[in-house]
Amino acid sequence: MRMNSLKWINIPAGLFLAWIVAAGCAGQNDSDAKNISMSGQSDHESDLQSVIKFDTTAHDFGTILEGDYYVIEFTAWICGEYFLMHDMADGDNYANATSDQTEMVEDTVNIKIYKRLTVEKDVWDPNAGEWVNELESIRKGQTVKFRITATYRGPGLMDCAVLGDLLSDVCLEYDETTLVKVAGQVLDPGSNEYPYIIPDHGDTLLICGEEKSIPEMIQAPGGSYYVIIWDFREAWYFELHDGESIVIEFTTTVTNYCECIATDFAFAIGWGCYICDPCNYYLDWDCAKVNCSQPPSRFDKKLFSKT
Repeated sequence: MRMNSLKWINIPAGLFLAWIVAAGCAGQNDSDAKNISMSGQSDHESDLQSVIKFDTTAHDFGTILEGDYYVIEFTAWICGEYFLMHDMADGDNYANATSDQTEMVEDTVNIKIYKRLTVEKDVWDPNAGEWVNELESIRKGQTVKFRITATYRGPGLMDCAVLGDLLSDVCLEYDETTLVKVAGQVLDPGSNEYPYIIPDHGDTLLICGEEKSIPEMIQAPGGSYYVIIWDFREAWYFELHDGESIVIEFTTTVTNYCECIATDFAFAIGWGCYICDPCNYYLDWDCAKVNCSQPPSRFDKKLFSKT
């Protein structure tokens, strides 16, 4: 997401330098301010010299007369690992100015940013007849059904998305996708709106020209995973508006037992296709657990009485 920021700087005449410092959850990535105006007069062709270093921008204005002022408008991307891993991030954005006629003056704007994409993963409990976060018992050969729900929150739309699942291969094997629903509409597998499904995808994903490790990206613990991808980038038409969701259901088969609880991760990545910037994607993940331990053996002894 892009933010517009407006800072007023009004100081006495003299030589002065203005600094704008972005918070940890917002970084300015434009080399020039979008609009410079002096004393209310727009100056798009200003010879303003800008120096970009990390998330700090310095503007050297040279000499201005007493009573005059500059207005700087600039844009910034919402980015940063903290924002990707937390429900909310906030930070102070500072602007200050110094001159040869006065001490430094400053102002601050606080920005709060809320997560745009949230993911929930559930597993179906046939005994309880409901979706749960952990399935406490299984039997070899049983079908285990999972559900992934990715919900978009924010202005505008999200028109590009990739969903994935890291299935623990210690006891489960992917069978098929049984449901894909976008914004309340169930998609026909034969339609051109249906995502491109890639079973056994591998543990890296190409996002905007950058190869990313999926387990590292979602902080999955070390181990072996079977990765399934549902890629909506290949769909002819796809978009989500505020509050709308993607729902995917798929089935797996219990292939063997192990003395462990398998943690199976699901993730979603979304962004605007027309602003495909690795710094500007939304990411979230969740997990569901399956107890893959062998059920205890049962022995029943009965007395047969022949009359």
